[in-house]
Amino acid sequence: MLTLIGATYRPIMKWPNASEVGATETIECLGNLLKKSTKTIMSNVKPSQVKLNYVVSTILDLPFTSGWMSWDKLSQSASLATLPKFDNFVSAYECGAWGYCLRYANQVLTSGDLIIIHILDINIFDFEYWKNNINWGKSGFGLATILLRFSKSNHLECHLAKSYSGYGEFCLDLRRINAAMPDHIIVPPFFPEDIASMYTRLLPADIRTKNLSSDYGHCFGSDPWISLITETKEKNQICFNRPYLATSVALNGYWTFAEVELEKDGLYEIIQDE
Repeated sequence: MLTLIGATYRPIMKWPNASEVGATETIECLGNLLKKSTKTIMSNVKPSQVKLNYVVSTILDLPFTSGWMSWDKLSQSASLATLPKFDNFVSAYECGAWGYCLRYANQVLTSGDLIIIHILDINIFDFEYWKNNINWGKSGFGLATILLRFSKSNHLECHLAKSYSGYGEFCLDLRRINAAMPDHIIVPPFFPEDIASMYTRLLPADIRTKNLSSDYGHCFGSDPWISLITETKEKNQICFNRPYLATSVALNGYWTFAEVELEKDGLYEIIQDE
């Protein structure tokens, strides 16, 4: 089982409009943010222990695919000699990208190895489309950084929809995974009640974490990690004695499940930067 030994989330609703400040300043700001978050999550970890360090995003594909922003320049801006190097930027799987990174890592890492994943979703161009959408409701923007340790056996699933209704297939698959792993608490994404009702009707409240859409909005791939941070604050010691199934679903039809446990002495924080 994967062990979550650190998770932080920085809500970021205000950001310098990238079209006004330009690519160079935007890269510098994003690089400093990633650098700061990496330092925080690694407060009790040596760089040599981290074997992979990824950045994933749902909404930041356009600056890179258009060539407006360079991943090489961003990774250089975020790097420090005392921190692990950044390996890659992944956006193809949208909200489910973190799961696909874990699936790859599960093929190349060994028991005890660590991976960092930064889930970076900031509306750098202030596009209206990302602020509120009929498909997911109000958005929340920010950076989640997670630190996970691999074991000899890690339960990870990545799926692709077979029909037009990928979200519907995801909700039905939640029922399947619950039947297969009934002792696990399911960690679903944040959606408004009318959208979340598709899975809340299938899963009793006592086997899933809270829907925090009204508190944070839909925060894309960060949702399950915000939920788990919240669990450590509200459930005290109980959360460290139970297994969870972190989940995310993307509009393009990808979804992912990961079995995780929380390390008792881990770092779990919502960080309100000034």
